[in-house]
Amino acid sequence: MRTSPCSSLPKTPEGRASRILQGLLEEALFGLPFLGSRLLRELLEGREGQKAEALVAQRLRGDPLLAQALLNLPLPEAWREAAREGAKGDGRIPLFPELQAA
Repeated sequence: MRTSPCSSLPKTPEGRASRILQGLLEEALFGLPFLGSRLLRELLEGREGQKAEALVAQRLRGDPLLAQALLNLPLPEAWREAAREGAKGDGRIPLFPELQAA
């Protein structure tokens, strides 16, 4: 018996946001298609999807490295704006900590 993709979707907004961020990183780093995919549409459906969408924006604002990695993708406008804000950076986070230790 074949199960539908919906049955394997994360149920919580946090789980959905995590899966969305994973998909975005896979697209940014490896060129795997995620934006515009059926999976992304399903992850954003319903009340949990709306909460997940907000959690993704919150994470982009709070994580300069993640925001910088995803900024070149054709993100939805709310995520693009959050990524721009996040990419401004946090001076407390060194970009290459291993070089500073040397």
